[in-house]
Amino acid sequence: MVDQDNCSLGSTQKKYSEAFFQQWLDQNTKQLQSSISECLDPSHTKFFLAACQNVQDKNLSKEEATKKRDDIARHKPVDQDALDKANQAVKDAAASLVKASDEALQEALPLLNELETTSKIDEITRRLLIVTNVLVMATPKGLAAYCNQEATSPDHVKTFLQLLQDERQFPLLQEMVLSGGARHGKYGQALEIYTKLSAHIDNVVVTSTTTCTVDCRDNDPKALLLQRLALAVALELADPLPLFHQTNTYADPIQRYLHYEQAYLFGELDPVFGTEFGAWELRMVINSVAPDEQLGWGRQMLRNYRPDLMLLSDRWRYCRIVRTDVAYTGQPNWTDPDHLDFPQILSGGGECGPRAWMGRFICKAFGIPTWGVREPGHAAMSRWTPSEGWVVCLGAAMSYAWWEDQCGLYFQLETQARKLCSADVTKPNVEYGRKVMVLEWIADMLEESRGQVNSKCLADPQALWRSLSLMQRRRLAKQYTMNKYDICRKSVAPQLERIQFRTQSVVEKVVTYADGTILIPAACFDTTKPSANVVVMDSFLGGKQVLLNQDGRVQYTLSAPLGGKYQLSCRFVTVHDDKVKPPLQVTIDGGDNSHSVINDSGWELVQGKLKSCYKVHLQYTKGMWDESKPVVVDLLSDVTTCTLSLTRDAAARGIALKDIKLVPTKR
Repeated sequence: MVDQDNCSLGSTQKKYSEAFFQQWLDQNTKQLQSSISECLDPSHTKFFLAACQNVQDKNLSKEEATKKRDDIARHKPVDQDALDKANQAVKDAAASLVKASDEALQEALPLLNELETTSKIDEITRRLLIVTNVLVMATPKGLAAYCNQEATSPDHVKTFLQLLQDERQFPLLQEMVLSGGARHGKYGQALEIYTKLSAHIDNVVVTSTTTCTVDCRDNDPKALLLQRLALAVALELADPLPLFHQTNTYADPIQRYLHYEQAYLFGELDPVFGTEFGAWELRMVINSVAPDEQLGWGRQMLRNYRPDLMLLSDRWRYCRIVRTDVAYTGQPNWTDPDHLDFPQILSGGGECGPRAWMGRFICKAFGIPTWGVREPGHAAMSRWTPSEGWVVCLGAAMSYAWWEDQCGLYFQLETQARKLCSADVTKPNVEYGRKVMVLEWIADMLEESRGQVNSKCLADPQALWRSLSLMQRRRLAKQYTMNKYDICRKSVAPQLERIQFRTQSVVEKVVTYADGTILIPAACFDTTKPSANVVVMDSFLGGKQVLLNQDGRVQYTLSAPLGGKYQLSCRFVTVHDDKVKPPLQVTIDGGDNSHSVINDSGWELVQGKLKSCYKVHLQYTKGMWDESKPVVVDLLSDVTTCTLSLTRDAAARGIALKDIKLVPTKR
């Protein structure tokens, strides 16, 4: 081990040079290579590498068959007989590749079993591997730059070195590495962030626990979740995260943590946020490129406009808003494209890219992890679901997906292997480290290529240890199952209860107050009259609310209303800022009094009934509740009943409607 004690801090801090960390890494590598050189049986290794080569050969055959098929398809006119044969050749090559991959897994089992049962990689070796992995991923050059930059105090350097050396700090170091490591290897910056947040969590626990003991932080479920959240923020935002369409502006790690902490404590996030996710999954929540205020806006917007989408039990919970309200268009109506934000995307639409941004944004806003997805000629998203695990939305299956340096199949294997090895998310995923990540750490130390394994999910004879880690993931994934019903019920029920406790005492009926004001709940329309584009849902305001979409129409009956002029207004929500917004059409049926003397030219006699029509202009409320500007309407006297109808134009976008109010003017 390199002697750090001889290197004093302060004025001599620059002694922590690139050469210093390189020497440390070289010594660890030499020691580890000696320890692992006899871990694998040579004969079993030989057979496994041969199987890996067979995988590569079969993949090459598949690529050649695919290229030949595509060439035939591009030639016009198409030779259908040749194309059919080429398609069959591609299918045969794909089947051969699957068979070769299965054979590679079978050849890997003796090696994997030997590593697990004979304990050739003991606890001491694992600890050294973890430290070495930090040195590899952070790089000696990066570590030297961190220790010597002016922004890094001597105390931070000392604390970071203690993390790598002090056995008492090893649980934290292990958890950092098991949770995916610091982004771009910036462990020093991650430790600084985590230290600040950890002190904050201690204060939160002490102030929120009336009988706090020394161990209350370790026993409090909320505190444990906040610890995982803090670690996720520290690791993921150690490297600055640029904010969406904001030049030289980055997510503040402390503020991002506080945003999600407060949202969690106030019950604004999906209930699974606090129970189902470890730090690794939480990293894919807090890494939203949206500013914190827009994340809060997204939650409030959906609560106001489409609370029903919060109660879906499938992959479309929350992100169905993309399919219902983000128009697929190559000419989006963005009011300020140079400073694009998520309210603009929801309002103006876009093609696959903006729609994928919106889907990831709204899921992350509610605490659901998402993983970006690119597919040939397309952008989409994947997300965690309570009933299916990780699935793709707005695109094809995982087999077509990739993001950064990983293909969708590799990512899916990792999610399943991690889930199988982490029955308790409140504890570090030590089992996953022992079975899978230890193989990755050796591969990283030996500088094995990631290309074929990560980007194609294929075993590579040039990357023995990385291929073994892939086989281990495949082996674990075969055992992966989910208790779909219990998780689904646990996830949806609390949100439904939060809405319904407000609605139980609310009666949806027309009310006339002493001053003559008439209040019409939007959901009390005549049940035989609504059109297909009318959706009734529970409202967070209490009672019900109505979604009135394009061509939507509802009708309300008023019994023996007092005649005269009223100011009509609506309580509503809009999320689309259309430049030419079709107004809400209001039609009043005067009743049976067709012989009344009408002085107002607004009334017409239609099929023996008097009708008058009005237009209510609805301003852009950006997803918040608002009231329309009053429109003066007229109700006839001496009628038993009359009806009031609301109609949306065929070109209009949806509105959420809570109630209609008629306030009498001076008579």
